[in-house]
Amino acid sequence: VFNYSNRIKAIATITEFPFKLERFCSELKPEDFQRTYRPGGWTILETIHHCADSHLNAITRFKLALTEKNPTIKPYNQAEWVRTGDNKMNWQDHVLLLQSIHKKWVSVLNSMSDQDFEKSFYHPEMQKSVPLSTNLFLYAWHCEHHLAHLEQAMKH
Repeated sequence: VFNYSNRIKAIATITEFPFKLERFCSELKPEDFQRTYRPGGWTILETIHHCADSHLNAITRFKLALTEKNPTIKPYNQAEWVRTGDNKMNWQDHVLLLQSIHKKWVSVLNSMSDQDFEKSFYHPEMQKSVPLSTNLFLYAWHCEHHLAHLEQAMKH
């Protein structure tokens, strides 16, 4: 249910994510970044790299939907993006990027009206329009989902 209280909680999750990630990573040994949460899954470092890529696309999608009428977004191959050369950057660089993205993103989110959250973008892979309210909850979930993956990786 999209209401003010749930919106505030979702924005708080997005606000806190890079800092939770930084705290988590700061306690790891260098070799821990190669752990996976499941056999064949992404490493901790690849998961952090993925979050930076994903959330960079997320803010772009929000801003497109806020400034155009139901724009068609460009999907991307997440599995291939995680393999690009920047996946070897250290975790601090990925987290620094996430902190910057999230600061900008939260500024946008906090400026949005109820009507803004009704705006949407068209996702060609899903073949449907996605309201920004739904996308907000999706990315709050995405933050928690990948934090859980990282915690799971440390249990293996």
